[in-house]
Amino acid sequence: MSLQEANHNYYNTAWTPPSQLGEDDSTCPGHELTSTQQRDALTAYAIAFYRHELYGEPNGLPVLTGQRPLPGATATVRDCYRNNLLGYALAGNSLGVPEGMRLENPTGPRLRIVTLVQDAGVWKIDQVNPPVVQQRACGSIKDEQKVIDAWKREQRVLRSVYSAKRPNPRDPRLTEVFARQNNALAQVQDKIRTNAKSGRVVRGTSTDAIRAARVELRSYERGKTASIAVCFVDDGAVIDKASGAVLDPPSTTPSLWSFDFAAEGSAWKVTSVAKGEPCVLG
Repeated sequence: MSLQEANHNYYNTAWTPPSQLGEDDSTCPGHELTSTQQRDALTAYAIAFYRHELYGEPNGLPVLTGQRPLPGATATVRDCYRNNLLGYALAGNSLGVPEGMRLENPTGPRLRIVTLVQDAGVWKIDQVNPPVVQQRACGSIKDEQKVIDAWKREQRVLRSVYSAKRPNPRDPRLTEVFARQNNALAQVQDKIRTNAKSGRVVRGTSTDAIRAARVELRSYERGKTASIAVCFVDDGAVIDKASGAVLDPPSTTPSLWSFDFAAEGSAWKVTSVAKGEPCVLG
């Protein structure tokens, strides 16, 4: 069996971040599976395989043939839709308005986040968020998604840069995710140098935390600027290299972060970051 978008390290808890020997060397960091998803999938498949091969049990065959999805198979869709189901007055209504009168006006496209689950091989709607009254206006989903993907890329680049024995402030990947505007790139490079001089080891946010984040666009001006709000658990840490003491422990509760972006060349790059109040995931 080949598990698409998996990371071989995640099958071993000792090799999975934030373990001391953990490393995320994924070739598809933008959409890789989480370590929990991988191990759950392997467990379900392995149990079905060995029970069928060793004991001749047929119950697991649908798993082996793909007829029954592996556990945790979900999908999230950002849907920019136009609501055409408008209310009209019926005869003798309590409002006293003429029959057939339209009670609401059509609106422009609105954004909703739809979570789907597989049921007997069929994708079905599980949740729709946020409520209709909180859904914002939207434009091109494809263009807006590029900003969200840019945040995920920035988080993974930082984690990868910091995972090196000697983090390089001139790592070319930093120039791909941090803008020169607002001195964002220079500030990150200075921070890496300062940590090195102070003997501090930084562990970046885990892949699981990034995948579990709730990300929403707050503003978008095509080809110019954008901003997002991200609710996630920053489970990275800062450790004293000499003593091993944890100077800044991993967070266990989600906080709302604001990220501003600017378009430089053909890429969205971070210009500023600010941590806000606690938030609720889900």
